[in-house]
Amino acid sequence: MKGWARIGSEEDPIKIHVLKQLLENEGIPTIVINKRDSNYHFGEVELHVRGLDVIRANQLINSFNHE
Repeated sequence: MKGWARIGSEEDPIKIHVLKQLLENEGIPTIVINKRDSNYHFGEVELHVRGLDVIRANQLINSFNHE
């Protein structure tokens, strides 16, 4: 995925989808990659943004996590 950067990963897909919604509400496109095993439910779900949005996305996530 050229031009995209991973900015987070979680074992809980709900946490990633909350962050995805937060970023998309601020106009930042996101991609979610599910690397969890569908049978045994282990692994992580990753959140990616475009390289030019990394700084702004991290600032929004940090603000959200400190509320």
